[in-house]
Amino acid sequence: MGYRASKIELDYQMAQLLPQTDSAVIAYNNFKVLFGEDANLIVMGIKDSSILQLEQFNALYDLSNQLGEITVVKNGVEEKGAKSVFSLSKSFELTKKDSTKTLSVTKLFQTKPTSQEELDSILSKIHNISLYNDLLLKRTDSSLVTTIAVTLKNEFVNDKARIEFVHKLSAIGQDFTEKTGITIHYSGLPYIRTHLMAKVKSELSLFIGLAALVLAIILYIFFRSFKAVFTALIIVGISVIWVFGTMSLLGYEITILTGLIPPLIIVIGIPNSIFLLNKYHQECTKHGKKEKALERVIKKIGGVIFLTNLTTASGFATFIFTSTSILVQFGTVAALNIMGLFLISITVYPIILSFQKVPLPKHMQHLENQHLNNAIKWLVVQVLYHRKGIYISTVALVLFSIGGITLIKTSGNVVDDIPKHDIIYQDLLFFEQQYVGVLPFEIAIDTKEPNGVFKNSASTLYKMKKLENVLTRDSLYTPYFSKPTSVLDGIKYMYQVHRGGDSKYNILPPPMQLGQLKEYYSANSTQIGSSQNSYLDSTKQIARMSLKMANVNTTQIQVIEDSLRKQVDEIFEPSDYNVSFTGTSVVFL
Repeated sequence: MGYRASKIELDYQMAQLLPQTDSAVIAYNNFKVLFGEDANLIVMGIKDSSILQLEQFNALYDLSNQLGEITVVKNGVEEKGAKSVFSLSKSFELTKKDSTKTLSVTKLFQTKPTSQEELDSILSKIHNISLYNDLLLKRTDSSLVTTIAVTLKNEFVNDKARIEFVHKLSAIGQDFTEKTGITIHYSGLPYIRTHLMAKVKSELSLFIGLAALVLAIILYIFFRSFKAVFTALIIVGISVIWVFGTMSLLGYEITILTGLIPPLIIVIGIPNSIFLLNKYHQECTKHGKKEKALERVIKKIGGVIFLTNLTTASGFATFIFTSTSILVQFGTVAALNIMGLFLISITVYPIILSFQKVPLPKHMQHLENQHLNNAIKWLVVQVLYHRKGIYISTVALVLFSIGGITLIKTSGNVVDDIPKHDIIYQDLLFFEQQYVGVLPFEIAIDTKEPNGVFKNSASTLYKMKKLENVLTRDSLYTPYFSKPTSVLDGIKYMYQVHRGGDSKYNILPPPMQLGQLKEYYSANSTQIGSSQNSYLDSTKQIARMSLKMANVNTTQIQVIEDSLRKQVDEIFEPSDYNVSFTGTSVVFL
């Protein structure tokens, strides 16, 4: 079991409580097949106007390049972990070539700018590209905010290599801060999840240590014997090893739930140890014969702890009959190891006692503890002579508890497990203040026919524009959602370039002029085409609208979804479209 326990791994995916057969999970998995992982973005935010000074900007230029070169080891092979890095220094512009009827993509910063004038000239171009408004350059009353978006490769999102990538990213960011004095705020689900798992790993050891310490203190206070403490710690120590060994044998990983089982086993081990040792001392007091005392301990107490452990294990085993994998794993491992704890207690404990000397009188003084005996006598009197009072008190407590149950509200957030004072939570608040949020929310619009997005004079695009207006103007959604990104953004920018670059043409053109853009659009040969392909499936049947959501709770998101569903059904006729809400935030809330 120790060998198997050494092979146990942490679970690097988000804890999914919904079963695989749930409609929301099915929609989410289908979405990932079409568009890849939605929770693959790490954002780095800078709020400092000095970033537009030449020296500081060149440091940002180097930072962006270094982030794109981060390598991690996966399956024994070292490779780059970032799919793309997007920042001020990585921005581009489109230019129209009438002779070839194409749009070419040009990096705005081919090399580091060598003068402030050169930098300011390029920045003025960025200001004129509406695609970058409130993203790469967002001015506030007192400062300027810019972001670096690092997109992980899909295969690293739920892999152990993600941790190495995040650590290297943080180290590079720290070097930038030390060099420039500019603070970087970090967020995005890969970053949040990595630090959350690091906390689970460190706190798992803390919980086990604290539980063992509590056990040791209780046993020493009660029995006044270091031998009793040491023996009990051996029993629970073996049981904890069995927990991790069992998880490894069953192919499970350590999750937030299964990480609670080791301290749970230690807590359950306390009464087992007390029952066995207390009975052993009682028998030793009666006749002083060690072998006879151990025999009676096994006979008299074995059945008691078997029933107590069996009923406890049965309670946890009920989780096995749920349809949620994380609960099934928790119930299976807990039930098996609680019965394993009984087996170890009833065999190993008496064997260890058999090698020890008969306990001295000072070790058995707890049997004559006057305070304990008085407390027990008081309970006996209450049971024999005050039954009505006990009945009334019990009924009153039950009614009071029922009243408390009615006040319970089910609510949760994606980052529920992060303390409010933690730097991860504080950085999340920074992005909510500047950009509403960073948690992914996806709207998938299925036209039900190939190339349906562009059929019927591209009517789907104009319906998407209506939905975009609702999301950006309705006061019910603006506090919770960022501006959506979709194929519309690319089309608007192409139309702006097509009309000479004036920002007033950054709009969805009329159907006739939209058709003219087809001559300039080549999804296979231009970067803008590749970008748009991330918002359309390969058959152009399904379009994607991506939003970033604030850290809302389950109650809020349900209200938002219900309202948004009504709006969507008014815009997209259910008979012609199948519009689904998905993404990590939807599935895990």
